[in-house]
Amino acid sequence: MLPARRSTGAPGLRRGGRRGPLALLAAGETLTWRGCRLRARRCFDGVPLIVEAEQCPRPSASCPGTSEPAEAGCAVVPCRRGRLARQLALGLQQLLLDPALPTDVAASALTQLARSPEPWARVDAARDPRCPPPVVAGLARDWWWEVRAAVASRPGLPSPLAFALARDRSEWVRRALAENADADPEALDLLRDDPSFGVRDAVAEHPRALARTLRAMVHDPAWEVRRSLAKRREVPTEVLEELRLDPEHWVRFFVACHPATPAWVRAELARDPRPSVRMVAERAGERARRMALTLGRGLEGPGAALPEGPASGPGPCGGDPPGGRRTRRP
Repeated sequence: MLPARRSTGAPGLRRGGRRGPLALLAAGETLTWRGCRLRARRCFDGVPLIVEAEQCPRPSASCPGTSEPAEAGCAVVPCRRGRLARQLALGLQQLLLDPALPTDVAASALTQLARSPEPWARVDAARDPRCPPPVVAGLARDWWWEVRAAVASRPGLPSPLAFALARDRSEWVRRALAENADADPEALDLLRDDPSFGVRDAVAEHPRALARTLRAMVHDPAWEVRRSLAKRREVPTEVLEELRLDPEHWVRFFVACHPATPAWVRAELARDPRPSVRMVAERAGERARRMALTLGRGLEGPGAALPEGPASGPGPCGGDPPGGRRTRRP
């Protein structure tokens, strides 16, 4: 068991103190901790935004209140100040919740939050839309992948940062960029040949993907990616024509269901060896699209409603099912 150290400096840095270190710093006091002086250079609303630590006045002597040399005592201050840094980060987060916070104060607080040793604090700074662009560029090179993923998911991400994050070593950072609704189409084009299946599938489903990106993904090795191409609301006609020859029957199924599929392609799929593909190609209508919506989370956007109406002919796509009357779900 290590021997207990003698408490020195301001009592606010210890649990027994009556005032916390943030209150003391916000009041303009200078705290002496392990022979080094801490002071707040800038405060706002009782929260110190920038905390500075001065070196020991006598580098050759020992720090007061400790048996360690001065160099070791001063070097240990940034590590020992972790608890204070966490409290400061929490105070900054509470400060940033104020919607009426001035822009310059918010930028200063986010700059300080981005320098926090806590990864969760830097993630919050990367997600905040008020974060200054130079700070965002610095967070894009952070060593923690969650911070870079938070930068990749920012709306309106500049193209240079998007291109850099598209080549990130972490799969989750690239996937966050591919799932960003405001991603740069050129950055998505860089991800079309990504080694991760999840990244390519997100690119295939992205509404901002370029037509040349979709055409290049027609022969993707994963059939789920090709199925995502066939399920898109907007897909080039030549992509559907190419996917009609896909070896996976689920890909051909969604090609037959797609409302933009040419008539000659649907007529060719009506002779498909798979019964399900033939059935949908022969009876491609609202009921067939409803089946595609149910089976594949489908062709319509969220909240879109397909019109109710009688379908022509019996069978799974319309009319009464064999053996009884169809019951409509509430």
